[in-house]
Amino acid sequence: MEKEFPGEEEFAEMSFYQLEDVLFGLEVGSDGCCVQALSRCEYKGTESLTMDEEYHLMKKQVEETEGFDMDFSQFRYAFNYKPVDFDSNKLVMDGETVRELLDRLSRKSLEIYNKETKTSYGFVEVIKANYHMAGAGVMFFTTFLAKEEDSDDEPKTFFQAKVHYSVVDDNKYLSCDLKPPPPPPTKNVHSIDTADKEDAKKPRLTQEKDASQQWYTTLVI
Repeated sequence: MEKEFPGEEEFAEMSFYQLEDVLFGLEVGSDGCCVQALSRCEYKGTESLTMDEEYHLMKKQVEETEGFDMDFSQFRYAFNYKPVDFDSNKLVMDGETVRELLDRLSRKSLEIYNKETKTSYGFVEVIKANYHMAGAGVMFFTTFLAKEEDSDDEPKTFFQAKVHYSVVDDNKYLSCDLKPPPPPPTKNVHSIDTADKEDAKKPRLTQEKDASQQWYTTLVI
């Protein structure tokens, strides 16, 4: 008999395919209480944002880029989404470096992609990666380069792969695809409308000016 509703394992499996909610990072303060952690990335923001504004900006970037392309230099506070530090190996086990792990996960993701799409891309290198802790493991959002294996002249292509790296279970290869092109620049509709309105006013203003001059001339005469 089929299950009418998914059980605990099915719900856990389904949750891996959804973006985790954005949360502030916490650390233990000098008084032993938890406080909001500060980001370890170099801050390059040009606006002074409140905590609430930083939260909504991070949430917006996570949702728009599916976790792959947040600009962490815009944030003073730390969140559950973080960039991978390739000089630290605290996220890995079994003597691997974090770069070796991400290379291995990316190669496997690309192998699955090639099989499903009947293509022959070859892995080149990992460019960057973000992550958040997820259960007994880590959710990685990795951007890497690949190229067609049969052509030396073929330009390299950016890929994005989402993988759950588990310390107690098999790794889950959730997605791998070509990195989408950047969105087109936003058209400033307001400024164009304003300019059009100003241009439309000019003939009328000129006519009014001419009429006033004519009326003044009539009075003088």
